[in-house]
Amino acid sequence: MQEGLESIWNLQTSAGGIFAGGGEQHWKDTAAAIYMLIRQAELTQNWDYFNELWPDMHKAAMFLRNLRDQAYNNGTANGNYGMLPQGFGDSGIGGVRSEFTNTLWLLIALKKMLEAGDRFFSANRNDIRDFYREIWMAYGEAAKREMRDHPKGFKFLPMLMQDDPKWNDANEMNRPKFQAAQIYLSHAIYPGLLYQPDKDIVKGHVALMKAVMKEDIPAETGWLAHDAVWPYNAPIFSQVCLWLFEPLLARKLFHGFLNHASPMYCWREEQTLRTVADERFIGDMPHNWASAECIRYLRHCFILEDDKKLRLFDGLVESDLEPKQPFSLTYSPTRWGRVTISLEPLDERSWKAKFKREDFDEKTMPKLEYIEFPRKISPKHQLDKVEGKDVKYYKNGGRVLVEPSCLEWEAIWRIFGRTK
Repeated sequence: MQEGLESIWNLQTSAGGIFAGGGEQHWKDTAAAIYMLIRQAELTQNWDYFNELWPDMHKAAMFLRNLRDQAYNNGTANGNYGMLPQGFGDSGIGGVRSEFTNTLWLLIALKKMLEAGDRFFSANRNDIRDFYREIWMAYGEAAKREMRDHPKGFKFLPMLMQDDPKWNDANEMNRPKFQAAQIYLSHAIYPGLLYQPDKDIVKGHVALMKAVMKEDIPAETGWLAHDAVWPYNAPIFSQVCLWLFEPLLARKLFHGFLNHASPMYCWREEQTLRTVADERFIGDMPHNWASAECIRYLRHCFILEDDKKLRLFDGLVESDLEPKQPFSLTYSPTRWGRVTISLEPLDERSWKAKFKREDFDEKTMPKLEYIEFPRKISPKHQLDKVEGKDVKYYKNGGRVLVEPSCLEWEAIWRIFGRTK
């Protein structure tokens, strides 16, 4: 991964931008490079490369700020709103157009950069703070104005703005899909953490993805805009559902994604529905991003990093316990250190979890408030006890909160009372 980061940052131009295959108007490449560098530092608990490249990250952010400044009053919706200039949206939005995707990824990157910069007292971090505030305010106003009413009765935010002439194309088949490029809004919700769960944009995104599901996954979300699917859009959205405490919807999406794998257990980028006689394909085969999201979803079922909480077992559903087989993840990297966790049956009526967190540096990592998990791991199994040296835990409604000072503990869930 370190070699990959170095290769990416070797692409940085003298002006500060980073561009790959998407071209120079694919502004999100620069933002994604910032995010990846910080995420790698979090997972390795090694911030040397972050500190070394902070001036380059600052230069990259200022490159994007200059782009924003140049777009003011250029007559486009992006410029008038004060966001990044028109760009290549990708994922079903072709050409240079008025769109949200690049600005969303800028917000994801700036948020991450500011949080880390404040912890390390990095130079010129107030430039990042000011830019983040300005872009967030501009984006918030734009999103408010660009929200649209869906025929099924909810409001949502398209990634393509209303002034785009394609919305009014005489040929309905040429008009954009509402769901095109919504993958970037998924990123902004989780893992970007730009929103609280109760925000209208989050609710609208979930409603839109549910409204367009075919073959148990969101359909027509990418380049193939008619009777087609982009399979790995599903596990990306399913991780949003895990974050929103919607494990059943997340699992349905994940099963739909698995059912679109090839016989070699890999995925094509986009393909037509099974009911379409004239098959069409586009993109990479195999597409390794899909395989990565498969792994990420499974990991997040058991270990999910929220803002200041480490959440456990939030992807479990009742049927997972029926085979009475153990689960485990060993030494999984998080921004709060390496986590080893297991869940195994003790007997016919009880399950035991073991938790261990190690190899972290409290001086450099973000604040961890609690390790959190469900009070019930099935409708029948509820928490009996949490045991460990000096462990402190609290029950809060349907959740259990464990103080992070205890690094190793066990929890037991039981079926209480008589059962038929």
